[in-house]
Amino acid sequence: MGTCTVVVCSNDKYEDTWYPFFTVLKDRWKDNPFPIVLNTESKTFSMPGIQVRTLRLYKPGEQVQWGKRLKDTLRSLDSEYVIILLEDFFLERDVDTQKVLQCIFWMDQDPGIACFNFYKTQCGRKESKYPDFMQRKQFSQYRFNAQACLWRRKDLIHFIRNDEDPWVWEAAGNCRSFRIRKKFYCCADNAKMAFEYHLPGIVRGKWNAELVEPIVRPYGIKLDYSKRPKTTAEDVIAHTNARKDIDPFYGLRVTHGYISTVLRHPKSLFFDE
Repeated sequence: MGTCTVVVCSNDKYEDTWYPFFTVLKDRWKDNPFPIVLNTESKTFSMPGIQVRTLRLYKPGEQVQWGKRLKDTLRSLDSEYVIILLEDFFLERDVDTQKVLQCIFWMDQDPGIACFNFYKTQCGRKESKYPDFMQRKQFSQYRFNAQACLWRRKDLIHFIRNDEDPWVWEAAGNCRSFRIRKKFYCCADNAKMAFEYHLPGIVRGKWNAELVEPIVRPYGIKLDYSKRPKTTAEDVIAHTNARKDIDPFYGLRVTHGYISTVLRHPKSLFFDE
């Protein structure tokens, strides 16, 4: 079976989130069989009971765009696959390791599969032969997706531009996925997610305390709001899918935002390698 590495995407400015995140991850994924790499600039992190490696690819204070930093990290690995997590994915259930291993087995059998997305994202799906998963249609949103995913590492390197952030990659960048004949799968609505979490743990750089506090409290963790303030309920509604429940024009706003991102970042219609 192909080897796999867990890559936790973050940056040095989010150092205060690492202890809460990895405390929860260590407890919720006790049987994790994969090495973990923290994708950041120059800082390091360690915690008893969980092996986390930082690569320190850049000088202290050096600012590196998300796309280049992730690609540099991916190139430094030799595993066939990577699982991508973000530092605000605070797990609410134990990870289903067997489901992850099953997806790796399926990808071993079919080199045409680019990824299995473990989050229940909507838009443009069809039935697939894989239990608990649906296939993304060729011309659909979120084929490129920053949720918890199992990726074929070399494919992911090719899919990302150096100059992108995750929001541009998911929107404008997704348009270039339309030319890719790879297969993309996502978690079905009625399926149990391998990585179960709710979003967002952080909104525009601020803690979504209402979501995160109940998760970290049993571990004796108190969020340090002097380093990262709380967000407001209004901010959470304005910048997440919660808005669709109260805004009759939500769909139009999403479409407008998608088109605007493409127009602002026309280079994202093309691969950079």
